[in-house]
Amino acid sequence: MFRKINIDYNRQYRVWLRYEPITEQKVLGEYRKSISSIIAHGDSQTLQTAKKEISNGINGLLNKEVPLIEKTNKIEKQGALIIGTPPTSKFIKGIDRKAELQQAGKEGFIIESTRINNTPATVIMAYTDIGVLYGVYHFLRMLQ
Repeated sequence: MFRKINIDYNRQYRVWLRYEPITEQKVLGEYRKSISSIIAHGDSQTLQTAKKEISNGINGLLNKEVPLIEKTNKIEKQGALIIGTPPTSKFIKGIDRKAELQQAGKEGFIIESTRINNTPATVIMAYTDIGVLYGVYHFLRMLQ
């Protein structure tokens, strides 16, 4: 005998990846100040997945809509979270971590707080698109 069960897959997905809002108000306030936008360039399927995950994760954890900017040549305000590779992002290319990224390998990544054009930003960068995706998942775990 079978019966129909209604499952909210969107909720199950969020629970599995734990993108539920941060409840510690001090931590939540700090994160909201530190992440004002997400800047992500690149069109590969892997980078599209990374964009979706970082956007869903940040919006869920911070319990607010953080703009995802896919086409920009400048950082509008402090607190940008930038993801990508040197070929896909002029911001990341300008940081010049080529040797470190090559050393990290195809699946490695670097997450760092930096200044881009004198504006504070956080960067998730990798040598390959899959490295960016792994960096995104790691960053989201660090925020939890």
